[in-house]
Amino acid sequence: RQNTWEPRYGVCPGFGSPNFYGTSIVFTTTATAALEFGAMEFARGVVEYQFEHYLRDDGMVWFRAVELPTTARMLTVLAAFHGYSSGDDALLLRFFPKAKALADWLVSRRASSLHYGSEDPRYGIPEGDDDALHSGRSEAQMRLDPQHWYASAAELYRACTEIGRVWSDIGKAKALPDVAAHGGAL
Repeated sequence: RQNTWEPRYGVCPGFGSPNFYGTSIVFTTTATAALEFGAMEFARGVVEYQFEHYLRDDGMVWFRAVELPTTARMLTVLAAFHGYSSGDDALLLRFFPKAKALADWLVSRRASSLHYGSEDPRYGIPEGDDDALHSGRSEAQMRLDPQHWYASAAELYRACTEIGRVWSDIGKAKALPDVAAHGGAL
């Protein structure tokens, strides 16, 4: 991190360019490390910075491509922060619209995989690459042969389970039916 909260991906030359800073993997690894070390103030700052500056209102991450498993993990980290912070409802509610948009987008990716049929190995696995930086495939190749990674399904399941429980609890405790309903749907 530079300037305390601003993420940094690598060093120059190479991946030290600011256009890599918003990748979901930079957020998930830094925030998880902070949580596990008990550095709650730092973890809060990392969460706030990511959700304020790198998660768009439509739930997409400001980056050139999506790493679907770590993008889903962003919601798991948000749920973990809530648990480790002994329930910082205010912070989570501040970012509820963005987190909901992200969850809705991820769930729609899974829903679109259901058209393959239950006998197809892609069934239920959200479409999306697992590595936004190192995919050697062109945009045309990605459209013709979309990727379906087990890690995407696993991370999405965990994200929906963990953040869904948090949204349900917050929604009930604060009498916010839309928050509780979203949690229940996840």
